[in-house]
Amino acid sequence: MTSILITNNLVEDFVGTASETSTRVHVGEKEAFRLLGEQPETGPLVSFLRLYVASECKDLFSIHIRDWHPRDDPEFERYGEHCVAGSEGARFVWDRWLSIPENGRHFPIHSRRLNLFAEGILPGLLRFLLHREDPLSVRFGVIGVTTNIKIFNICEGLMDYLEARQVAVCSELTASTSVRNHFKGLDDLESRLGVKVLERVAEFRK
Repeated sequence: MTSILITNNLVEDFVGTASETSTRVHVGEKEAFRLLGEQPETGPLVSFLRLYVASECKDLFSIHIRDWHPRDDPEFERYGEHCVAGSEGARFVWDRWLSIPENGRHFPIHSRRLNLFAEGILPGLLRFLLHREDPLSVRFGVIGVTTNIKIFNICEGLMDYLEARQVAVCSELTASTSVRNHFKGLDDLESRLGVKVLERVAEFRK
């Protein structure tokens, strides 16, 4: 059975803990710590991704989305400067401990818009990966930030655009600008979209 993992904005400007960040989009120290752990190289996120990438199963794919903005992006007027193309802030947080190969199974995507399904890159890649496969039979896992906005939007897009029905998120691998917003996002995902919400990484890994 095909499984596709989608990660969103797991980059320094959103969740980095290496140095204190002043970007407006950062989820904050507490939520970043919950996501990455005391020792990020062995914490929940990197440990999960290390096992996922190491799998030799040919039916496992991953898509890693990150904001990638020009320096004069109008979006900065609303959200402040973040994830400038090629900057340290746009670097994936796992880069120091984990290399995810671009080998036809794992794909990075650069994004400029809030609505990923309006941008075209994600829908095009999903069509390529699915080929003639029925989306109803494909399992999707979505992790990253922020739970109540982008994660919700991605799940909604999968269900509306692809008519996917096996969509799951993991509480331990998603975060928002506060714990309250995080759990409100999880409640909305479950009650409004019917997304399967799993609390622990061990459950999500199955």
